[in-house]
Amino acid sequence: MLSLVVTGVVGFLLVPKKWQHYVVFAAVVLVGLRLAGPEVTARFATTFVGGAERDASAQSRLDLWAGCWDSMLKRPWGVGPDHWPLIAPEYGFPRGKNAHSLWLEIGASLGFPGSFSFCCSTGSA
Repeated sequence: MLSLVVTGVVGFLLVPKKWQHYVVFAAVVLVGLRLAGPEVTARFATTFVGGAERDASAQSRLDLWAGCWDSMLKRPWGVGPDHWPLIAPEYGFPRGKNAHSLWLEIGASLGFPGSFSFCCSTGSA
């Protein structure tokens, strides 16, 4: 859901603005909020709460991302293509656990050169 929000905002910023674009953007936001419903929006809101109120799923993702970043700092050249799931047990996760972030998993697997290459190949640099 977060990626949809970010993609929508970035897409809106890139489109040349006319009054019709503002109307369509507002309509899409309203329809999206309506379709999501109160349960989904309430769960989405838990993503941004502090540490004491954070649910286990959100905390697990943050721990995974911290492990990937630590791996990148310890092994700047990476551990090998698609090898993060193999070293995840070093950070307290079960073998085969993915990082839930493509960017950080690529960074942990392929190091900083792989992250830079991926960033450049997607046009994000």
